[in-house]
Amino acid sequence: GKDIEFNPSPDSKIKTGDILLVLGDKNAVNQFENIYLGASS
Repeated sequence: GKDIEFNPSPDSKIKTGDILLVLGDKNAVNQFENIYLGASS
């Protein structure tokens, strides 16, 4: 498998978010988004 990096390009970020949505873990998606929102502030 491919390790998830927490400093990916925007395209990778979207793909990772899609993977989390496919897994159906909404909390994981929210946490994922919060990490990026916090990092970009």
